[in-house]
Amino acid sequence: MAGHHICRRHPLDDAVADIALAKRPDTPDANPRAVREACRRLLTLGCITNIGPGLGVCRVADRSNGLLKLRKFFEMFSDFHTAYFLGSIYKNSARFFKDLKRVIIRITVIHIEDVARLYDLKDGAQAPSIGELMQYCAGVGAKRLPRGAAWTSLAIFQKLQTSKEGIAKRGSLSVDAAHKDYIIEYMTGIEQFMGVDLAVDKLSGTELTDAEVDMVETQHMPAWLHRMVSFPGIGEPPFDLLSIKNMSVAEDDIFDVNAAFEIPGPGMFAI
Repeated sequence: MAGHHICRRHPLDDAVADIALAKRPDTPDANPRAVREACRRLLTLGCITNIGPGLGVCRVADRSNGLLKLRKFFEMFSDFHTAYFLGSIYKNSARFFKDLKRVIIRITVIHIEDVARLYDLKDGAQAPSIGELMQYCAGVGAKRLPRGAAWTSLAIFQKLQTSKEGIAKRGSLSVDAAHKDYIIEYMTGIEQFMGVDLAVDKLSGTELTDAEVDMVETQHMPAWLHRMVSFPGIGEPPFDLLSIKNMSVAEDDIFDVNAAFEIPGPGMFAI
């Protein structure tokens, strides 16, 4: 079927000719509709460029070169979303300052290492308020807790990284202080690979302005574009942006999304 040839490798793909594909999309057992949808998403994200009629033939775009480099050298980047987010450093290398790059690297590694392994609610505990969370937090993320789990996780990690007293037994959260060592190990390796100097001061070396925080989120949102949920506001159920189907929010979420619904406004988006 012609659909099986969507997104096939093209001779122009010289930039990634040395990187083997685990599974070519034009194999006989490929689902043509699934491949077409995958190509549409990759085109939307700027990962591939169409060089043929329709979606007949595509080639890897410049945006993907950084992703493929990461995938080649780090097995942890089997997840597309995290690789795309981290790959924004390559795309914006001249525009992003080192502090901003460090924050992107830290958030990426925390995503990869699984937030639930760093901290979780204690059995039977309710989701803490923003004020309660502050005792676990430090650094750039501590000032942005209302922005969601990515900044909250970064803030908790930076508290663990800089606190001598430990925070594992406080309040309603259970925090694995030892898990920060895995994050630091991966974080350091990626910084060295990407040519980002290690921060002399763990907190000031990742401090960002509000404009720079917005730049991080501008890169963060597209990475999970096809896993976005819209929260329209008070009285309206959240829904998946791709399927437009209604969704529910887990009651044991660390970040109390339901409380955020009570704040008047136009609503919000979440990953």
